[in-house]
Amino acid sequence: MSLLVSFLLVHGFTVFFPFYPFRFGGISFLPLDLVYFLMILKIGKYALIHPRSMGKLLRENFFLTTFLAMVAVYVALYTPVHGQSAIGEARKDYFIFLLPVIASVLIKRPKDLRRFVFAIIFAATCVAVVGLALGAIEGRIVRILDAEGTLIVACAAFSLIVHRIHGLVIINPILDKILLLVFSVIVVTSGQRSVWLGIGFGLLLLMWLYHNRPAVVTKMVMFAGIGVLGFCVALLALPGVESRLAEKFAGIINPSEDVTASWRMEGWQQQLIRLVQDGNLLFGEGVGGYYHWYFNTVTWTSVPHNAYVQIVLKFGLFGLTLYGLLALEFFRKTLAVRKKLRPGPMRACIEMGILNFGAAHAFMLGYGFNPITLIFFAVATSAANLSQQALRRSRESRIRRFPQDLKIPPGRFRPDRRRVARPLYF
Repeated sequence: MSLLVSFLLVHGFTVFFPFYPFRFGGISFLPLDLVYFLMILKIGKYALIHPRSMGKLLRENFFLTTFLAMVAVYVALYTPVHGQSAIGEARKDYFIFLLPVIASVLIKRPKDLRRFVFAIIFAATCVAVVGLALGAIEGRIVRILDAEGTLIVACAAFSLIVHRIHGLVIINPILDKILLLVFSVIVVTSGQRSVWLGIGFGLLLLMWLYHNRPAVVTKMVMFAGIGVLGFCVALLALPGVESRLAEKFAGIINPSEDVTASWRMEGWQQQLIRLVQDGNLLFGEGVGGYYHWYFNTVTWTSVPHNAYVQIVLKFGLFGLTLYGLLALEFFRKTLAVRKKLRPGPMRACIEMGILNFGAAHAFMLGYGFNPITLIFFAVATSAANLSQQALRRSRESRIRRFPQDLKIPPGRFRPDRRRVARPLYF
């Protein structure tokens, strides 16, 4: 569990210091590199000690394994071409897919999963506290966190909501309510449109998950009404907020009218056209190359701020299809297990994983890959695996033991010594 907790804490550190490499011997190391290295060592050790279990784990996560293999192949192919930048881009954006694998290796009991969820909320709390402290120093509350930090806080808020719906407590009944209020305020005042887009889709998923529970739907409608009322009061009390919010929402509804969004969309279009013209649409340009496009006769080198465009540029339609199958398999597996479970901790973990994984994909329309996406992927798949194991043990315990399961085998069947042969199983 220490590896998972370390990943969460170091990722929280990178929210405030996104470009803070450590140089040693002419090589730059990112803060998460040590965690990735330890993850690979742990997975390799587990594969050597438990080869059958590791093989089963990789088969159960076929699309995840294939995606990781594709990244490894691309790194091997393009490192001679682009040098260290190929490895650097892979470890910055795609090594996060190791997280579900290491979670499957480390999380073996419901107690481990609960500790992991607690660590997620703790890491989000640390991010929120540091953000509020920086905001107090600068004398502002708007945009105290960047998009990645705000997404972490938003996912933690969704997790608290799911646990409250199930009547569960993560830390403390009072502290959970306080954290949910603080997280909500930070998300609403963030001004991060990509996060707002993810929150909107997450609320739709929340309604869909609990549409058959009238009490939950009623509470959601009531809180939505209170939120709208408070929003109107804030607009009346704070002059100038209305125009700023209108500008933000206009960028979501009609991106072509927003300067930042239109600039990014033109970059997507130019890069995808170049990809088609170069004949790399199927397998992409590979990792390590720089994103670049021309805007007003100026060459821009910046990430696309769209994970789907990014994966097409790097891995082509093949990579995008593989990732799509990975996401579809996640939803298929977790939703199937969810139907078999009663309300409780395991179902809550699966639902918080589904909710946050879906919301993060809406966020990815205006941003790149984020580790929090794979963190909740790991939470939901770990809960699904533990639930399947428990259901399997429950079914097996109800099956009557057969003679071959007994320590003392039955005697030989000799029909000549008895007139009527008794049935073998009763």
